[in-house]
Amino acid sequence: MYKINYDSETGQVNTIQKDETMSLPICDGNMDFQDFLKWNKAQKAPLDYKTPIKVEPPEPQETVEERLKKVEAELKKYKEKNG
Repeated sequence: MYKINYDSETGQVNTIQKDETMSLPICDGNMDFQDFLKWNKAQKAPLDYKTPIKVEPPEPQETVEERLKKVEAELKKYKEKNG
């Protein structure tokens, strides 16, 4: 069974995964890719290997400095409360 692999940053199709150990480049000169095209054409619901997916930008991550400031503020509050 084939599976489409997408680029996680752009959403573009990267390769076609044939099995756990083999992925195929999207290249007309590649015989394995030609086999995929034949297989895909014969499917009732062919895989859409030409359309990219929408990629949501990742949530901004807290920097180490920002996290350290929060921890220091929490520690200060704790010391003020508990002596």
